[in-house]
This record gives sequence, structure tokens and C-alpha cells, in this order.
Amino acid sequence: MRGLWDDGLKKNPVTRQQKGRMMLSPDAARFSRTSLSTARFVLAAFLLTLLAGCSSNEIGSLGEVVDSGGADGYNVLLVTIDTARQDRFGCYGYERAQTPIIDALAAGGVQFDNALATVPLTLPSHATILTGMTPLGHGVHDNGIDALGPEPSTLPETLKAKGYDTAAFIACFVMDERFGLNRGFDVYDFEVSRAGFRPQMVDFNERPANEVTDAAISWLETRRQAKATAPYFAWVHYFDPHLPYRSPLQNTPVFRSRPYDAEIAYVDQQLGRLLDDLAQNGEADRTLVIVTSDHGESLGEHGEDTHGMFVYNSTMQVPLVFSCPTLFEGPRRCPDKVVGL
Repeated sequence: MRGLWDDGLKKNPVTRQQKGRMMLSPDAARFSRTSLSTARFVLAAFLLTLLAGCSSNEIGSLGEVVDSGGADGYNVLLVTIDTARQDRFGCYGYERAQTPIIDALAAGGVQFDNALATVPLTLPSHATILTGMTPLGHGVHDNGIDALGPEPSTLPETLKAKGYDTAAFIACFVMDERFGLNRGFDVYDFEVSRAGFRPQMVDFNERPANEVTDAAISWLETRRQAKATAPYFAWVHYFDPHLPYRSPLQNTPVFRSRPYDAEIAYVDQQLGRLLDDLAQNGEADRTLVIVTSDHGESLGEHGEDTHGMFVYNSTMQVPLVFSCPTLFEGPRRCPDKVVGL
């Protein structure tokens, strides 16, 4: 796929062989037991929940609490927080977390405690989220090298065929439209910010969470002014917790020695702005919100500073929360079942 780089941008010097040498770990045993059918959980769950409503605190699956037909015509807001390990959110027990927005979504929705990414890399993991297939099925194995082809079908394509307006708001170059995740989206919005431009680290060209939220809110306002009546599927992607860590909050006393936590807290704040916009415009009750991540971050555990080499829980276990005030009588928690993204 050399043509993907014909615009003269230099690729990250990490080679495919280096990045592809993922080492098995003790945690991999549990991950390997996740079947292909559970690896397709997110796609199936999205579609199921669109056609179902939720009516016991601890559950084994969404199927235990859904009634057919309850969410017909609801909007769907998919939020993926890049590089967000599960154990850095308050709803997952982290006492030092500053994530009140996502914690509130979990308190009013369904939280999964054993959600696992398929691969600790941004592009292939998001390809799995949007297709419901593992990299063996969708063919995207690495960042900056592979691209999603014309098959398989994607979640936005499926929803667009059902009459949904579709839009994506992306935060990093590694998921630029040339890599194929734009299929099925009416709008695929990505623009590198001035501060996020890194000509020698192309994969890390990005824009911060506030700009992603601004773009999403602008699109929503355009829909309102046009008096759009179709439901929408909006994918909002935040890249801030990915290296380099430079949150606007990192110099505040509470985060001075915790730059990674500061990034997640900033994303939580910016997601709060987006959810406030929905609430102020009367859309929150008719919007299913799903929050998850593509993979985690090692933060020095197991001899790995970031991610991409090993498959320990630190890089594979991710948050997964479904929330909507008129669909779920939260909190509901799925503590045992292993589900794959």
C-alpha cells in the first residue's frame, strides 16, 4: 500500500517487523479464549441496542435486559478514546481519577468489566470496532501500512442504509480517510492542528480533544439549522491519551506528576461539553452513547513504556460503557463475561 504515502509524508521509522512482534503474556491466555463471535460483540451490540430497549444490577450480557423495539430511530454516539487503559477511570475503581462525565454515564448505563481490544494498535483496532471482525477478517494489521478495502461492510454503511446520517470526527493522521475507515460516512472530519503537526512522526499528527468536540458540535448545529429529521450515527475519536502527553491540565497541582491521567481527564471534560450540547438541545434522551477505547497503555509495566509490542491487560483491557437515560435503568454491570471489541 505504498500509494498511501505518495504525498511525500515520511513514515514513522518503526518498521512493520518491529511493530508486529507482539509478545504473548500470561494475560494472553484469557484473551485467546475470546472467540470470533465475541470479537464481533461491539458491532452486534450496537445493532441490537438500536432495535432494543433496556428494562438487576449484575448481568451476563445485554440480552438479559433488552426488549425488542425500544430504540428504533435513536441517535448513536460512539466515542473512542485512544490509548485509554481501563483502570484509569473512576467507574473502574481508580480513586485518583478525574472522570466524572464517563463515571456518570456508567452509573446510568451498562458497564462491561472485561472488554478486550483485538490488537494494541490504533488503525486495526478501530477497523475491528467498525466492522465487527478481527484483523484476520478485515485485513488491517498495522498502522500506516494497511487500509480497509471495499469489504467487509462497516457499521456506518449498515446504519446509512437504514436511513441514518453518518459523521466521524477523527483526531489523528493514522486514521486519515486514505486508510479506509471513512466508508459509509457522509462526513469524515479530520484536520491536524498547528500544535499537533509532527512532520517526522506522521502517525502522531493530531488535534486535541477540544477541537474534536468543536467540530462535532458544529456539525450537530448545522443539522439543527437544516431541520434534519433523520437519526444520526456520530463517531467521535479522541487521541489525547496517546504519547506525547501534554494535556492543558498537566501543570495543575493534581496532575503535575501524572501526565497520562491528565490527558484522560481532559478528554472527559471535552466529552462533557459534547453531552451538554445534546442535553441543551433536547437530544440526550434519544441518543445512545457508547464509550470505549482501541487499546490501553503500558506506562512502564512489563518493560514497555507505551503499547504495540505486548498483549498484557495494561494494553488490551479497555473501558466499555453503554448509556442512555431512556433505555437503561442503570447502573448495570457485566463483571465476568469476556467480550471482544
